[in-house]
Formats: sequence, C-alpha cells, structure tokens
Amino acid sequence: MKKYFVLGFLFLLFSCDSDDEPSAVLGSIIFDGKEYSITQGIAGAGSENNTHNELGFLVTNRNNLFLDFLLLSPGAEHFTPGTFAFKINSDVKEDDFYFNDASFLLDNNGDGDYIDENDIDMVVTGGTITVAGDEDSYLITFDLDLYGGKSLTGGVSGAFEFWE
Repeated sequence: MKKYFVLGFLFLLFSCDSDDEPSAVLGSIIFDGKEYSITQGIAGAGSENNTHNELGFLVTNRNNLFLDFLLLSPGAEHFTPGTFAFKINSDVKEDDFYFNDASFLLDNNGDGDYIDENDIDMVVTGGTITVAGDEDSYLITFDLDLYGGKSLTGGVSGAFEFWE
C-alpha cells in the first residue's frame, strides 16, 4: 500500500509542468552532517479507520531528495496536528498520535535512480514528527532515526499541495 502512496506522490510531483505555481513549502533536512534545502511539500489523505485518521506527506527538493511519512491522528473524522511517535501497530493505543511508515531517499550522484552504491534508500526506525497548523499552512519538524544508526532532523513550513 505504501509504495502506491509514494508512487502517486511522485507522479503528481513530476506531472506538474513548469507553468504551475511552485510550492509554498520551504525548509531543510540535515542528514549525515549535510543540510539539504526543501522546496516542495505534498500532502494527501490516507484511509480512515475506526480509531485514527491518516495524512501522508512528501517533502522534496524536486531534484534528488525525498522524505515521505504517513501520520495517524486519533479520531476517525479528521486529521489532528500533534506530536507523532514511531510505533509498530501492536503498540498503538486508540488515543496515540503515531506513524509506522516513513522513508528517506537521496540520489547522491544525480543520475535519477536510487540504486547506486552511494545512494540512500532508508526506512525510518524511530523518532518523532511534530505537526502544527492546518491544511492552509503546516509547520512540521522531525527528529528521526534511520536504519543503520543514522539520523535525520529538520523542518518544513508552508502551504502544502494536496493530492486526493
């Protein structure tokens, strides 16, 4: 399911032509001692269930870096901002703000794929993501643990493009 979510985001990202207005989302990610600018943010509603509402986010520099995450807020009616902790499904309670699905991609050599030895394709294994604001303008900060003991920090803010 997550792969289709990310593929949908990537389709939307690259299907916009150059006359489209740029995203009003700006920020940065720090990974492995290097800071990367973020220039676009896309959000899309996930599925609703009996206890939580999902909202997915993709932040990117529109070039070689992508961070995507699917947040679940308590309550089935609408997404609620808060501080989301990484949890596996068996540890989730009805009133938890959590995420269990996030990944980071970095194309270090700029060849357009993420399969080379120096490229980064890592899943998030822990950490927190804090969301404030509403669908008109979000402020998101993250402090994430990645597979292999790496970490990723940063934040973005602005008006996200919504994908439905």
